[in-house]
Amino acid sequence: MPKLALLIPPPLVLLTHLGLVYASHGFVQNHLNHLVLPSISKPSMLIMVLTGCFIGFLGIVQFKRAKTTLSPTQPEQTSQLVTSGIYTITRNPMYLGMALILTSYILYKCNPLSILCLPLFIAYLTQFQIKPEEQWMTQHFSDEYLDYQKRVRRWL
Repeated sequence: MPKLALLIPPPLVLLTHLGLVYASHGFVQNHLNHLVLPSISKPSMLIMVLTGCFIGFLGIVQFKRAKTTLSPTQPEQTSQLVTSGIYTITRNPMYLGMALILTSYILYKCNPLSILCLPLFIAYLTQFQIKPEEQWMTQHFSDEYLDYQKRVRRWL
């Protein structure tokens, strides 16, 4: 397992990337202002943020109903495989919700540097959070999890 696997809680990863978007926007405004692209409106951003929060909230609700852990850094505390509700659409609704929140901010602050934050966020979460979780789930829920993986995609 990679050194950073399950080490940094995903909400902290999101906050870091939001900070990178903010910093890159300031850098572009101060040094490369000719690269600034059109952005979405505040109401559009708000709708995307609320949608991301709602998707994540649906994932949390399903975990609570199953009475299993919400801790992303301790998959060994998982007591049940959750495959109902929003989990019939995506295996990672909480991470998908975070990605949507980040996307909304990127589109709002839209500049070429901030656009790079989304693939970095997705790559980091996939490599250091999702894959280690999937490895643990495969070991502990074996065929049931493998069947679930075949039915439902990782992100969308």
